Amino acid sequence: MTELHELTALELAAAYACGDTSPTEVVDHLLARIGCGDRVGAFTTVSADRARAAAVGAERVLRSADRAGLPRLFGVPTAVKDLEATAGVRTTLGSALFRDWVPEHNDEIVDVMADAGLISLGKTTVPEFGAACYTEPEVAAPARSPFDLRRSAAGSSGGAAAAVGARLVPIAQGSDTAGSVRSPASACGVVGLKPSRGLVTAGPAGNDGMGLSVRGPIARTVRDTAAFLDVLADRTGAGTVHPPRVDNYERACDAPVPRLRIALAQGSVSGAPVDPEVAGAAELTARTLAGLGHEVFVRDQAPDPELTEGFRAMFTALVAGGGGGRGPASTAPPRPPTPPPPPAEEERRGGGP
Repeated sequence: MTELHELTALELAAAYACGDTSPTEVVDHLLARIGCGDRVGAFTTVSADRARAAAVGAERVLRSADRAGLPRLFGVPTAVKDLEATAGVRTTLGSALFRDWVPEHNDEIVDVMADAGLISLGKTTVPEFGAACYTEPEVAAPARSPFDLRRSAAGSSGGAAAAVGARLVPIAQGSDTAGSVRSPASACGVVGLKPSRGLVTAGPAGNDGMGLSVRGPIARTVRDTAAFLDVLADRTGAGTVHPPRVDNYERACDAPVPRLRIALAQGSVSGAPVDPEVAGAAELTARTLAGLGHEVFVRDQAPDPELTEGFRAMFTALVAGGGGGRGPASTAPPRPPTPPPPPAEEERRGGGP
């Protein structure tokens, strides 16, 4: 059998159904990999005891319940971005100010994942308040690309993408304002999707006030990404609401694709030079799409200083309000924090590479 950490989320679900492995075996295997050295700086906090207890419960259900009625990814390990409040588990927001903050509640997206039977192994590393395109907080080791530890995993979902790319978890939750899922995914060789606004729940407080931030899936395959999006979109979000598909995203992977008209934009909206390797990858993608029968045309991307300055002002305001790459600020911790309780014994701080 393929090494457990090499299995995708859907392959793990299938292996559970066949009895080839179990949530306990998989969780123990992945925790051992993390414990041997989180060289990519993926985790700020590892909640090993909670994960093992959840795996035991999932295994009990798999043995006794009608599998046909269980969620698609039931018992599959994952991780939560450290900008999401998790009851009883340290949530630092990537900031030394909240190094020991242990919330008493979950953000709604955390409940959505738990209700689907996903098992969180811990909290993935983020830049301070999610407000950077790199992931190098004071409270944890910097997140690095699994392909080259000298290079950044980008941000702000750098830890999440590094965890998936390094085969520490098959899928991980991220959030995206201006590339905070997509940039780390590209740096770590995985798939990251920023869904349409309103598709994934933003919690009871609604959106970030500007509609910039959303939660989204990170996975190793398009099909896993689609299956995870089915989980995350299980509850309608707030703000600009896009109704879920009549079918579902995973099954849409097998639907016929119409001929698309696709633009290859050359240049940068900020006016900054584009790295030749990045430009070459975009051109290769365009040629591949054209070879699949799609219409691809090239257009120049003119610099737009008004757009970049306007976005800078909006993002600055968002960060000041507690958002950043985090998304909605509905569960921002108190400022300044009251003396927090010590982290639970089971919670292990992430170490250096």
